[in-house]
Amino acid sequence: RVAAGSIPFVLFGLIAFLWGRHVARHFIFPLLLIYFAIPLPGLIQATNGLQVIATQIAYHVSSLCGADIIAAGTNIQSVDGKWDALEIAEGCSGVRSLIALTFIATVYGYLTQDRLWKQVVLISVSIPLAILANSIRVTTIVLITEYWNAEFAAKTYHNFSGFIFFPLGLSGLLLCGFLINGGWKRERQTTTSRMIQSGNEDN
Repeated sequence: RVAAGSIPFVLFGLIAFLWGRHVARHFIFPLLLIYFAIPLPGLIQATNGLQVIATQIAYHVSSLCGADIIAAGTNIQSVDGKWDALEIAEGCSGVRSLIALTFIATVYGYLTQDRLWKQVVLISVSIPLAILANSIRVTTIVLITEYWNAEFAAKTYHNFSGFIFFPLGLSGLLLCGFLINGGWKRERQTTTSRMIQSGNEDN
């Protein structure tokens, strides 16, 4: 990891050597994005924690929806045993969507926000958004298993549901970006100004 972490610095130095620092400074942000491709220390422990969070949220929400289930560790199973236990494995922990959404939030904030604190807010919000979207995904798998078709839920729906709920996290990220820029307030002000202008023209 230390060797991989030096790659952005080596590339920055190479660019600065060939074309000068005034050119190299424009590559600082793109080079920093390389760190998203480097496995973080403690990632396995974080994955286990995300598995437990997704399991507990799916269990409690499904129970509120009337599902007769029990949770043990990262497994959810039917009380009467009418379908096989669902294991919330590492692939269902949401760590991949979390990293992907954080990456998108970083790029989106850098390109669209004019203040550092806004960029930090977007990156911070992307973490709970990714966890929430994945937890809802796992919950829907449990509910479909309980109330409809266990085989469909565990295979077909499980494999393709990510395409449904990852855009949900993206939508939340875009909404957050809209709000921190005062989108609604700005729209209200624009609407009010247009009404006043229209009234003045009528007079």
